[in-house]
Amino acid sequence: MNSDWERQTFTFAYLKRQAELDSKPGMMITWLKKIGCLPVAVNWQKTNRLPNTNLDPEAITARYLAEFAFEWDSWGGGSTPRQFVDALAFEVRGTSQKAAVSDVLSGLGAGRKPVAV
Repeated sequence: MNSDWERQTFTFAYLKRQAELDSKPGMMITWLKKIGCLPVAVNWQKTNRLPNTNLDPEAITARYLAEFAFEWDSWGGGSTPRQFVDALAFEVRGTSQKAAVSDVLSGLGAGRKPVAV
């Protein structure tokens, strides 16, 4: 069962602004708590189950942020909030990063039905 905080949403613009204000490397779960996206008492232990998404830039759920940050931190931590948000941009609809990935996947034939030979 989801908690209320998991359904709370944040804009991508808010995350970018907050990342620009904090250049200190660290764990992203901690940073998300610091900027109010996650409750301080939460101890998140689940990985991102929805890779290659098409996130709404106006409504990214706290749960998704927690999953993304937990997976990100599991790779060793020590990155900056800006690096984290730059990586998140690949999942956000309307960003140049997402458009670039979509173009590459389209060029490779992703989403097309296989042709019988």
